[in-house]
Amino acid sequence: MIVASVVLGTGGGLVSAATAAGPTADESAHTGRVAVAALGAELRRVTGNHARIDERPTTGNVTFLGASAAHPLQPARSEDDDPGQTARRFVNRYGAMFGVADPSTELAQPTVFTSSHGDAVRFEQRFRGVPVLAGQVAVQIDPNGAVVSTSGEASPRLSLDVQPSVSAATATATALAVTSRADGAATTDLAAGTPELTVYDPALIGALDPVGARLAWKVQVRNALG
Repeated sequence: MIVASVVLGTGGGLVSAATAAGPTADESAHTGRVAVAALGAELRRVTGNHARIDERPTTGNVTFLGASAAHPLQPARSEDDDPGQTARRFVNRYGAMFGVADPSTELAQPTVFTSSHGDAVRFEQRFRGVPVLAGQVAVQIDPNGAVVSTSGEASPRLSLDVQPSVSAATATATALAVTSRADGAATTDLAAGTPELTVYDPALIGALDPVGARLAWKVQVRNALG
């Protein structure tokens, strides 16, 4: 069975959905490091210098924050009975460390996973309502309601047009053609799912691409009988 997710953007046979316009990589890295430095110093004070902060060297953005139940990143508050509210309070304050310009609007409504070890709350990154592929921040809350770790990556300081210049129909046809060439299958033997508009940042999936973040269509293609 052929199952493929095709992201249609510029380069490598992919089709651009819109034109991106944003800061250079050097400007983004500098801004990220300034934000991380200030908020990192605050977290070290909060945790009594017990905070672990892992950064991506190329941008200065954080990929992991860690502490312990004895020295949490955010102490429990009696009024924060809802783990979603607890996590939201944390990301609104420290989400910029992960590269999110405005956590209150860019981090969408969370998904909460509960276990005997506490709650994991995951936020998906969105830009002007459009989901960012692989952009997310996850907050771990212990059974007492304290934030003990946070991990994830986001596409930093986005600035792009979210009105696609390539139609959904064109995206579907291109995805079918790309999959047909790659797998040697006739397009009549393939079926495409509904195209999803997304912000595609190659850095979030470990790809090297100087163009950076851009608007794109994500299309899943499979065998027509699959």
